[in-house]
Amino acid sequence: MDSERTLLVTGATGLQGGAVARRLLRDGWRVRALTRDPASARARDLAALGAVPVAGDLEDLASLAAACAGAHGVFSVQDFWAHGYEAEIRQGGNLVDAAKAAGVAHFVYASVGGATRTAGLGITHFETKAQIERRLIASGLAYTIFRPVSFLENFTQEAVLTRMFQRKAISFPFPGDRPFQLLAIEDEADLVAAAFRDPGTFLGRAIEIASDERSLSELAELVSAALGEDIGFREVPLDQFAAFAQQTEDAGLVAATKVGPSLVPQLRWNQTAPVGGWAADIDAVRRLVPTLRSLEAWVASIDWAALRQAHAPRGEPASDLVRSSAR
Repeated sequence: MDSERTLLVTGATGLQGGAVARRLLRDGWRVRALTRDPASARARDLAALGAVPVAGDLEDLASLAAACAGAHGVFSVQDFWAHGYEAEIRQGGNLVDAAKAAGVAHFVYASVGGATRTAGLGITHFETKAQIERRLIASGLAYTIFRPVSFLENFTQEAVLTRMFQRKAISFPFPGDRPFQLLAIEDEADLVAAAFRDPGTFLGRAIEIASDERSLSELAELVSAALGEDIGFREVPLDQFAAFAQQTEDAGLVAATKVGPSLVPQLRWNQTAPVGGWAADIDAVRRLVPTLRSLEAWVASIDWAALRQAHAPRGEPASDLVRSSAR
């Protein structure tokens, strides 16, 4: 039956959901890509790969019921940064309820590392996910929860790249010589695919996931080598970072100008706990997906030449300053 091979992917036009949708398509699943606008460019790109964009909204219960009907599984991810605290909890719960009513066999939820270890610290975008986790577990649905650590792709956001090329340094409020756990979004997608492919190994589990554990100075050195120019690492004091966020200035992270009151407590936690507070057992994660990317492999997968061309300061020719590290 088609329903046995049909998966609903939320956030399908975003980074996490898009990576998951593409990976599931490669495994031969029928993918329903939930989107508010099936005619958008990103939705059309997924359709060209074989996905079926379906109109829906995490605030619209009827659209979620229709999207879940007949689906074998659901991949759930919500966007705190776009919608805020109450909306994320409500939207995550709406999808759990719709999946339960539709008889979905496997619900995979993208939470966050540290969701259950940071209560009371004011990290609201972690608190929302902890609440959704509890709602999912209480629902009785068969589930897998993945708790990603910091995404490597945070360092390829537009504001981060612009700042990096202007200052010739990766800026972050964390000591450059301390280990920090990092995750490639494509590794998360591989883990989600593995969970749907081999549910017996994953059902009923909540797993913190990371690709590698390295220092941010090492990241800067690898990016520098890929670009063929000096890119250093600069630790930004947290109070300075907080001021940037409050004044909506360029703090090096897109989210910082939107939700500093939530992000700053997270970064304070990152600063004070080992490996940034993250607790992924990377060897155990690698046993689940042996193809986890090392930091070197992730850097080599990025077309830094194209990024440099796009984000070079005005008046500075980019073409003679960079070489591509894409593989």
